[in-house]
Amino acid sequence: MSCSLALACLTAPASQALAQGARSTLDVRAQPLGSALEELSRQSGTDILFRSDNVAGKRSVEVSGTMSVRQALDRLLKGTGLTYGIGASGAIVVKPEPARTVDIAEGLYGGEIVVTGVAAKTSKFKTSYAVSTLDQAQVVKSAPQSTADLIGKIPGFYAEASGGESNNNISARGLPGTDGTRFLALQEDGMLLFQDPNEIYLNGDSLLRLDIMTERVEAVRFGSAPIFTSNAPAGVINYITRKGGEEAKGALRVTVEDRGQKRLDGFASGPLGGDWYYAAGGFIRVSDGYRNPGYTTDKGGQFRVNLTRRFASGELTAYAKYIDETNAFYLPIPLKDPRDGSSLAGLVDPLRGTMLSNANRSYVLPTFTGSQGQSFQRDLADGRHARAFMTGLDFDIDLGGGWSVSNKLRYLRATIDLDTLFSTTGLSDYRTYAANKLQAARGAFGAGVSELRYVLADARAADGGRVAWDPSGSRGLVTEQSYRYVPMKGTSVIDDFRLSKDVFGFGPGRHTLTAGLSYSRATLRHQRLLQDSLHEVGQDRRRLDLLALDAAGTVLGSVTDNGFLRYGSYYIGGRAESDRYAVYIADAWQVSEALSIDLGFRNEWYDQTGVRWLTETRNLGDPTTMADDAVQGNSGRTAIYRDKADNQAWTIGANYEFSRRFAVFSRFTKSFRSRNVWATVTDSANPDDEITGAELGVKYNSPTFSLFATGFYSDFNRLSISGPTVNPLTGTNESSTYWGKLKVYGIESEAVWRPVEAFELSGSVTVQRPRQRDLQEGRYGNLGEIYDGKLPSRVPEVIGRVTPTVFFDLGPVPMTFYGTVAHTGRRYVDALNSTKLPAYTVLDLGITARIGDFDLQGTVTNLTNEIGITEGNPRVDALTGQGTNVVGFGRPIFGRTFRLVGTWNF
Repeated sequence: MSCSLALACLTAPASQALAQGARSTLDVRAQPLGSALEELSRQSGTDILFRSDNVAGKRSVEVSGTMSVRQALDRLLKGTGLTYGIGASGAIVVKPEPARTVDIAEGLYGGEIVVTGVAAKTSKFKTSYAVSTLDQAQVVKSAPQSTADLIGKIPGFYAEASGGESNNNISARGLPGTDGTRFLALQEDGMLLFQDPNEIYLNGDSLLRLDIMTERVEAVRFGSAPIFTSNAPAGVINYITRKGGEEAKGALRVTVEDRGQKRLDGFASGPLGGDWYYAAGGFIRVSDGYRNPGYTTDKGGQFRVNLTRRFASGELTAYAKYIDETNAFYLPIPLKDPRDGSSLAGLVDPLRGTMLSNANRSYVLPTFTGSQGQSFQRDLADGRHARAFMTGLDFDIDLGGGWSVSNKLRYLRATIDLDTLFSTTGLSDYRTYAANKLQAARGAFGAGVSELRYVLADARAADGGRVAWDPSGSRGLVTEQSYRYVPMKGTSVIDDFRLSKDVFGFGPGRHTLTAGLSYSRATLRHQRLLQDSLHEVGQDRRRLDLLALDAAGTVLGSVTDNGFLRYGSYYIGGRAESDRYAVYIADAWQVSEALSIDLGFRNEWYDQTGVRWLTETRNLGDPTTMADDAVQGNSGRTAIYRDKADNQAWTIGANYEFSRRFAVFSRFTKSFRSRNVWATVTDSANPDDEITGAELGVKYNSPTFSLFATGFYSDFNRLSISGPTVNPLTGTNESSTYWGKLKVYGIESEAVWRPVEAFELSGSVTVQRPRQRDLQEGRYGNLGEIYDGKLPSRVPEVIGRVTPTVFFDLGPVPMTFYGTVAHTGRRYVDALNSTKLPAYTVLDLGITARIGDFDLQGTVTNLTNEIGITEGNPRVDALTGQGTNVVGFGRPIFGRTFRLVGTWNF
């Protein structure tokens, strides 16, 4: 201790003062922390010792009122990185919290502080729920191919990251994963991006992209997430961005891939003067995509700036972000010939192939609004185009006397256009397909139609005649596809206000009481225009026309028009606005040094109005084709619907530390998932979701081994499955939704073992047992016991990852070499569990080097070109499968990809 230690006249031993909790009237104003500690020492008559370099640059909050020395120190040192204890002399010694050094000393948890799913910052080891954290270095090491891909590497989550950069599906702890992020909230800096975290075609990963401005990621499973966030029954993934500090720094990162990606990330941060700080950065990129349609699929970028003002009692941050990104949206591809089960890899490569192609990228969509005819010209290369501007203001202030207040305000304006091809029917033999269309062609063009003949839709011979299609190039297979154009716009304003108070003397220990008020308003405009087309099967495949000929070979008409079977095969459109209000309260009770208990309650109301643009079906009047005979469009008439409801969530959890190395926690939660904004336009009468969850976990942390293991249970009452049904009155096939229940039991764990400084073994495993029951359709009753006890579609029972890492020096260069083996267990495409999605195992490798200010990384993902199928053809097979034991039409994961990353830190 230096001679700058604060010393006070000793009226009572410090250890006795802390133990007895003697209270005195204190008045310590906000000032440099060292001066505040000296003032507390004088006023309390207690020895307080500290090093001047430990408190340099730190300021205190105001501490006033009647309280004990312990209570005063808790307030003064909160958030400073300092703690206190009793020294050998009996004086109170203020010292740094245990430092984060290297992994061997801190294990999986160390001194990590969590800000997600809690009322106030807390140590990861003290949370009463399962939480995983990834810093920027860990994110880069995992080499994620998308936002969803990163989430899928976290325990408890299974991500179908095969759809591309955005709009992927995520399952949390066995809950259904076929509806985007239905049960999971994606946040940026503790706030939702749009009012509903899974709004139709506007879900979180459409607006949230990883880049070098992402400082760390926190993932909370269940826990208290539904108390502090709207519609987050299964948890929150929070992307926390960089803020500026006293040190000016930055980085430039270049990424290249063998798939054609070229990307530049960059950021800079530092002080601006006058207690202002900045951090700004983002990325730009261009890529041919993870599959090969023949055109550039992914391009654009995002930019974000954070401006922060820090003062003695808190900080204020203003920010803005702009994103303009175009990405391909990949759909299932044919894998097996339905006639004999043979592989179709020679036609469509399952690792790099896609049904998107240059040969059919241009589309014309005839439609109407009221009496006005319209025509849209679209390009598949536009893909999923997201443009969004977001801005907001956050502040946190310590008011003194144990009071603190925070507020987060965010505004978002987003436009998303989607152009892609959806798979609809399966594959057909071209002769069988034509035979099935013959009767309809005779109805349209007369009984003189004797045959249907295939020609290429866009090709013409030198004399202007039609060019016959050669079926041998596609093994005689044809398929229907649905081109989908989805223009939509949304705006959202969200405000979340919290007031907290530290309370002592109300029972043992300390309570941190938090009351919050949240309000959000959203608007949405959305249309979906579909038209069905006929295609050959193969890479760079073409659209086909099916001509109706008489016995003399004269063309009487065409089943199709430029390859389109049905213009306007589906239309829906409308606009909506939504207001949501929520109040919540929480109590974080530190009962003793070892025991903490937290409770929370949330009540949320919503009031939504939707205007549906009513659909009408018209014949556009071209007698030469059947394609325009039944075009759906906007009739010009509207219907107005309104939804009003409220939901409640509550939770209670506890954490007990048997030692600094070992702790247990438990939790029970009742939560909800309410309807999104679009549900009001569709006039959905479905009730809101209710989910009950419980968990029991253990945490162990030592210098060489760390473990986080959680047993969990959830009960979900609104399992939904789309599929065909037969009307018992008419005998006709109809599309319907079946509703049921789901129970899930499981265990998830993550661990790190580092027996020596040169080697580390980390990994995670989730074993879960989701089982559905009581599936029934509202009009025609229960499906029967044959569906009970089955896995919900596309949800695995086992997910596991293991990553060995070797640390070594190559001369003066520190290096790491690592590999990851990731296993996904069997799943099924359908609720009946009749068509299997086989288990698959993927091997990734990586190597890093640090040369001065430069970081270099090389990775290869899916080294062995494993063909893992994530889904079947959900437009038609979600209920009863594909009629085969193993999937024959599905969406595979991406094939082997090499990536090089170079980062210059300055």
